[in-house]
Amino acid sequence: MELARQANVSLRAIAAFERGEQRLRLNNLIAIRRAIEAGGVRLVFDKKGAAGILRRDAGADLSDDPRI
Repeated sequence: MELARQANVSLRAIAAFERGEQRLRLNNLIAIRRAIEAGGVRLVFDKKGAAGILRRDAGADLSDDPRI
């Protein structure tokens, strides 16, 4: 409920997305990402898609070295 409020996206849309019942519109995805990142979490993506999450203040090495 808090994410829906912070992102200004309907709770119904978020719940349906979480259940895999529907895809979100791009503007809603952007709003959700901004709300999550405003809460101190950094979403990390690479060329293949989602790569993970980090605390905003984490000093991470995001190298592409497969041994890491």
